[in-house]
Amino acid sequence: MNKEIVKTSTIVGSPWRNLIKIGGVAAILVVVFSVIEVAIEASGGSGLTSTPSSVLEWFTLLQTKPLLGLANLGIFETIFFPLGVLMFMGLYFSLRRTSESLMAIGTALYFIGTTIYFASNNAFAMLNLSNQYAVATSEVQKSMLLAAGQAVLATGQGTGMIMTFILGSLGGIIVSIVMLRSKTFSKPIAIVGIAANVLGLFGSSLGLAVWTINGLLVMVWMLMVGRRLLQISRSQPKMETLADKDANLEA
Repeated sequence: MNKEIVKTSTIVGSPWRNLIKIGGVAAILVVVFSVIEVAIEASGGSGLTSTPSSVLEWFTLLQTKPLLGLANLGIFETIFFPLGVLMFMGLYFSLRRTSESLMAIGTALYFIGTTIYFASNNAFAMLNLSNQYAVATSEVQKSMLLAAGQAVLATGQGTGMIMTFILGSLGGIIVSIVMLRSKTFSKPIAIVGIAANVLGLFGSSLGLAVWTINGLLVMVWMLMVGRRLLQISRSQPKMETLADKDANLEA
């Protein structure tokens, strides 16, 4: 009886090449959307320097300029954070050989900060309340909606939002320190990352000037990281099986 010879399909190459590439693209997209956000806020005149001071002003802004209102309430961050998660995953698989434990901690902190942000963001809740306020017919209804809006704003400006910035920035600092110790990323990328994320620990509490510098540094850092991740992904061998290699050689 003839015995059939079974050719195994052992996988060779880098299994994380595409994920590293996605992380690089995600980092660059954060910069693109950040520019769009700034443009939208700038279109509102004083949108970059001031925000509504009362719930009624928020409701009015959301009714008259909904995109500007949502931007001021952080709607773009609901895009930034998931893209940031992809970037951190790309960084993890690029730097884990330098320090797997620190990369795991830094990445986990960013993931937790992202989760907290989604639980704390109030943009769509405020938009919904604004729409209800616009069609309310009695003063009692309007008073209840204003009170609800005040509660929603308090939630969005509370501990959850503070922890989002602290945890996300701590994750960025840890990853940047690993970059500093690695040969994969240059020291300028690591130094910009450390500076950007140290300032990010304080959120907007240090004033508009520092917050603006922080935003610019984060954008520069992500642009540098995205470019480097794309370079790393191109240097990684493509995933294929030994059977595929044999077939290619035979061809």
